[in-house]
Amino acid sequence: MRFVSSLNEVEFISLQWMSREHPLLWSRTRANAVLLSHKRIPLQSIASLCGVCRQTASIWLKNWETKGICGLLDKPGRGRQKNYP
Repeated sequence: MRFVSSLNEVEFISLQWMSREHPLLWSRTRANAVLLSHKRIPLQSIASLCGVCRQTASIWLKNWETKGICGLLDKPGRGRQKNYP
């Protein structure tokens, strides 16, 4: 089973804020996935709750471990481009 390493208080509070208040849905979902992993919820259950495959949830946790909170954000240029006049 794959779980994130123990979170310190600042990380825990930051992830809680991000999971509730971040303007982008997927960033909120990724932060919630890390919090669920911290609570020792199995990866398959996290994937099911978030509506993604197990591999995607695993990538989110690896990004958290290697890049921290920046690993949970969308990369610039992702998604549909907005055309404003």
